[in-house]
This record gives sequence, C-alpha cells and structure tokens, in this order.
Amino acid sequence: MEREDSLIANFKEFYGTAKRSFETGDFTVAYTLFYKALVTVADILVFKKRGIIPRNHKHRFEVLPYVDMELLGALSGMFEDYTKTYSSRMSQDDCKDIMETVEKYGKANGLL
Repeated sequence: MEREDSLIANFKEFYGTAKRSFETGDFTVAYTLFYKALVTVADILVFKKRGIIPRNHKHRFEVLPYVDMELLGALSGMFEDYTKTYSSRMSQDDCKDIMETVEKYGKANGLL
C-alpha cells in the first residue's frame, strides 16, 4: 500500500503545482507537470492491475496495452508535445487540453 500511496501523493503534487502554474501563465511548466500527473495515473493503474511500477516511458508504453488502451492513446498522443517542452514554449490552449485529460482520468480513478 505504501507504493500506491506514494504514487497518489505524487499525482496530487504534480496536479496541484500544474494548476497553480497554469493559473499564473507558466504554461510550459504546467504542461510538463500535467503530463507527469497523467503518467502517474497510468502508473497507479498499472500497479493496481499488474503489481508493478513501470521503470520508464518505454516500459510504461509496453505495459499499458494490457491495462488501459484509451489512457495509452492519450499518453502517446501527448508524449511528443511533452518532449517539446525541453526546447519550446507551450500555449494556454495546449495546457488546457492536457489539463482536461488529466482531470478526466483523475476523476475516473478517484484521484480528484
């Protein structure tokens, strides 16, 4: 239970800080943290259903098809934009899309 509790605490920290960054107009930081929150939702589901925590993005994308194909699609679709945050600025609209996705999965899994 301790591992799951740590994942849940990480989700809440990533999500809360992302929301505050979004509200202050720090959209690149917000996008990065929203993506990390979404990844943490995936890790929580993988842990609940498979008893493991993925080691990295590659492992996560290998395991998720056995857990939640829809969430895999969301993560995969936003991964390229996430990697763009290393060298590009994200817009408010980009952030709004990922925020809504995180909120959808967060609520569906009792995290929000």
